[in-house]
Amino acid sequence: MAPPPDPDDAKHQAWIRHLVATYENALQAYFTECADDEHRAEEWTSDLFTALWQHRAEYSTFDEGRMKGTVWAAARNRAIDEARKRKTARKEPKERTFERQVEGKPRVSNDPPSPLLGEPTEEELLRLELGKALEQLSAHERRILELTSVAGKTPKEIALELGGTTTEAAVNSALYTARKKVQRFLRKRREP
Repeated sequence: MAPPPDPDDAKHQAWIRHLVATYENALQAYFTECADDEHRAEEWTSDLFTALWQHRAEYSTFDEGRMKGTVWAAARNRAIDEARKRKTARKEPKERTFERQVEGKPRVSNDPPSPLLGEPTEEELLRLELGKALEQLSAHERRILELTSVAGKTPKEIALELGGTTTEAAVNSALYTARKKVQRFLRKRREP
């Protein structure tokens, strides 16, 4: 006998269909410009949607703006990772545009980041490594780090905001753990 259908499954399928409909053409264009190869661009696009699907429980709760940032950060990370892999001679960058013809009409993508032109700067690499480090944290740890580092809240304010059984000591502990995880991840990435 088959198990009963999971109600979240239909919700997640609708979510991924929405992402594909919203971002597929723009990602394909972005990756084609970065890779100069349509087949590789298709593979990267597919890989990105597969990764999003694998983490659907976490990402499907994101609002549209945060999801857009997540999609484009992941795309840029992939492009930079691939550029690192092929540090061989590069062609002179051609003028790039994300305007594409769709059924005979121009279509402009969903505001992708500027295409990768040559080697990424040290600041871009550090920013990407920091993004990857933050991806290693649990959603709870990321939220606490965001509330302290970005929103400037104290552990006491965060405990009150999170409510439930969250104490100031628990917030301090999660913050300490999150910072240590980020430090360890960045140290590992910097080691030869």
